[in-house]
Amino acid sequence: MAMKARVTNANGRIIATKRAGVRSYHQHDALGNTIALITANAVTDTYTYWPYGELRTSTGSTTNPFKFCGAWGYYTDTTGRTYVRARTLRPGLMRWMTVDLFWPKEHAYRYVEGSPTSAVDAAGLSRNAPNYLCVRNLRVCIRGLKAIGLSDEEACRNCKSSHNQNFVTWPWKNCKDLMAWYRANRPWSGKNPCNGGKPGGAWPQDFYYASYCGAANVQHPDLNILPHDCIDECCFTHDRCLEGYYGLGFGEVCSHACCDPEMARCADRVLKSGCCDKANDPAACKEAAGNIREAFSALAGWFIFTAACIGCPDCGSVSPSKGLDKHWKEMTGRK
Repeated sequence: MAMKARVTNANGRIIATKRAGVRSYHQHDALGNTIALITANAVTDTYTYWPYGELRTSTGSTTNPFKFCGAWGYYTDTTGRTYVRARTLRPGLMRWMTVDLFWPKEHAYRYVEGSPTSAVDAAGLSRNAPNYLCVRNLRVCIRGLKAIGLSDEEACRNCKSSHNQNFVTWPWKNCKDLMAWYRANRPWSGKNPCNGGKPGGAWPQDFYYASYCGAANVQHPDLNILPHDCIDECCFTHDRCLEGYYGLGFGEVCSHACCDPEMARCADRVLKSGCCDKANDPAACKEAAGNIREAFSALAGWFIFTAACIGCPDCGSVSPSKGLDKHWKEMTGRK
């Protein structure tokens, strides 16, 4: 009989596991590899890895499937196969076992474009650089606050207050410097500025469709921007669902567990109904719907599993609409 384990997750990272009454804290390197297990009294296990995740050396005998990129939930079984949501990785072969769902836009089998020491793929669907999320999220914050009419100074002050802790040191001298960087809209260059963080979504971080589809495609509800077509309406509903649960204090994992399954179902209905034929660009609408259905079908299962592990509240216990106004008041700092 398999031993039960309780997994503790914080801000998207696995930080501890508890087996037979013993809690082990996971120490990670910059990539998210588990390099040590620590109990209340001592370091019990240590690990080193070859670039693609094969175990190079280890000490200790604690059962721990979360080794290579374990912070992000990579699960390695006793045969060496690593399960990563949508696909299974074979570290010894340095490749995925099944074709990327976004092929031919993405390479069919190659893992993180051949950069296993600097990138991860937490969904099994696309390469994600784990240490630059702080930069992307800061852009999203500024964009959202500017969209509802805040001045440069207000947007700068609010976003610095809510995002400063995600940076090793704040890279900008003042608000003028920050806003000049924001308007240049160039990729970050130079030394990684982020203080940890988890990878981005299930597709490349520049995924963007219509008014609401895409991780960085955020619109304030006061703008009353209508969805462009039926798949954009799915994304609009998903955004409001997440924002509502955020406002109710559900947290990221619990909110996604409540909202992502319906997003996958909505995209599936779009593809089956033929409503994209009425869109301005039917081909683009169908492509977006297909990508979204595949991505959220994979992500929903992971979020539901993780939500059960960490004890999320029941999604049906309260309507997310009750938290929407609170969420945006917190985002803008307005009363």
